[in-house]
Amino acid sequence: MNKFEIKTVLLGVLNKRTEEENKIFEKIIQSNIDWSYITGELIRHRLNGYFLNCLTNEQKKLIFKKIILSFDLLCNIYEVCNKKMLSFAEKIFAEANKENIKIAGLKGLVFNTSIYNLKTRKSNDLDILIHEKDLLKFDKIMKRMGFIQSFDGGISEATKKEKLIQRLNYHDLVPYCKRINSPYLSHIEIDVNFHFDNKNHDITKEILNDGLHIYEKNGYSIQGLKWQNHLLFLCVHFYREASNTIWRKGARDVDLYKLVDIENMFRSYTENQLYEWIDSVRKFNLEKQCYFTLFYINKFYPKKLYKNLMKKIKLKNNSYIYQIYVNGENKIIKRKKNFFDEAFDMHYEKK
Repeated sequence: MNKFEIKTVLLGVLNKRTEEENKIFEKIIQSNIDWSYITGELIRHRLNGYFLNCLTNEQKKLIFKKIILSFDLLCNIYEVCNKKMLSFAEKIFAEANKENIKIAGLKGLVFNTSIYNLKTRKSNDLDILIHEKDLLKFDKIMKRMGFIQSFDGGISEATKKEKLIQRLNYHDLVPYCKRINSPYLSHIEIDVNFHFDNKNHDITKEILNDGLHIYEKNGYSIQGLKWQNHLLFLCVHFYREASNTIWRKGARDVDLYKLVDIENMFRSYTENQLYEWIDSVRKFNLEKQCYFTLFYINKFYPKKLYKNLMKKIKLKNNSYIYQIYVNGENKIIKRKKNFFDEAFDMHYEKK
């Protein structure tokens, strides 16, 4: 395992490094490290934009110019795509609000209007949360705007059977897609979440009623959950994908951009605010998911704070931490490799 290269990746993608972290980071990037490994890991984990945009101008001079130029080109593309996607999102939200549909942007929609600039984060789709009772009304809006439910990027519409299977098995909808004429985007994709957690713990209505917040940055405005509940969603989402075999193919379960988003969000709030956040964890009975996330984020960014937050959650049994649910077989297996090591293993295998 390439210790200093991994440290370079983990520190380089933080948008609020401490003074001490900055000193360590600058010392490492001036040493004899393997930039091919670092570059590969940053791209594999969709973190190259984070890395570039967290560098100072002086730090950029310490890195191979070709790497900076290549990352800069990619980041310019991200910006073009994010602007296009946010423009569509604003229109969709405006139409949903006219129909009195409670709707909240998630993940990239929030991050691109709060803690990141538009060159940082690559988004493949737009994630939203609405209540299940509003799905038919929302479907009419999407059809009016030229979207269809599609598995092939809007080329053809999914069949009624495919839509039903998706909703029953995955508890979300076939993505809404619309073909567009754009240099870097063939289509806009909207992923509709109607279960904040899962169908057996249906708290979507309570979450949406708990309050919405307008995020404004980079010239765009998006309605989302208040930060406490958006952080809860990120933990739920990370737990879901890191503990189910459905996400194991292509090592998607260990995609680090998800943990980095959470780490960067944690750094946006004070310790007191995060201790108070545990009240929201309890309020919505999400102790298991949040403990799991804190456990793993502490493996990458060890802090006394995370250990204290885990203690405050007071989980009696954490044996599930290393377990993975085998989708379709209704059984549990144990993760064979250490999550940290697996995240930095560049040997691709279809799982």
